[in-house]
Amino acid sequence: MRSMPRRRATTAAPVVVTVLTVGLLVGGCSTGSPTAAPTTATTANATATVTESATATSTDSSAATATATSTATDPAAPVPTARTATPPPAPTATAPPLTAALPTEFTPMGQVIKDDSLGHEITVLRMARGLPWPEGSSGQSAAFELLALELRLTPGTKYTATLRELDFALITGSQYPNRPDPLIDAQLALAGWALLPTEVPAGQNATGWVVFKVDPKAATSIRLDYTRPEISVAGSRTRFPKKVFSLQIVG
Repeated sequence: MRSMPRRRATTAAPVVVTVLTVGLLVGGCSTGSPTAAPTTATTANATATVTESATATSTDSSAATATATSTATDPAAPVPTARTATPPPAPTATAPPLTAALPTEFTPMGQVIKDDSLGHEITVLRMARGLPWPEGSSGQSAAFELLALELRLTPGTKYTATLRELDFALITGSQYPNRPDPLIDAQLALAGWALLPTEVPAGQNATGWVVFKVDPKAATSIRLDYTRPEISVAGSRTRFPKKVFSLQIVG
């Protein structure tokens, strides 16, 4: 298979999020266990658009509008009727086989990113490096590494701003940020790995694996960046500027 060129993320129009009323907010629960075989929900396309700004609203009970949320659930559970984390794709038996077995041992991390302004908390639980490639990917596998992180996403509840998979990237010194890549999502789902939801709304939390295609292979310095887009609070003059939160996870 020919090596596919890496694509740069593009900038899209602002995303609009609305206010949550305190009385309607439902607590979330985490899917997956950090001690069992890999567990949790869905990844974004590698060419996903990164938005630079968003609109949120306060969860003050005096707000004029409200949107109820429900708990992020396991893929096997009934689909809630309220807004939920995006479910993972259904496993498919037609996924190309991998060139080797998936790992069963992982590097424990226990590192946390906190956005005190919005109340977001992002926990890096475990890391798996050198994941196998699908058969026929010898061109890409010679230059890139598949690296998986198990993350727990807990959005804040003060505003309706969500946590999105596409806002994460691994920084290695390569020309472009290394963003999530769904190349082996189907194979991971078949093997029982739970994948990270593409988006987790306020009032929920979710735990899962996200895979990055990393340039260069076997990088000795890797930093996880979470880029919070610019947030404008609807109905007020409150604004939170775009900000990058970083964790050094290798080196």
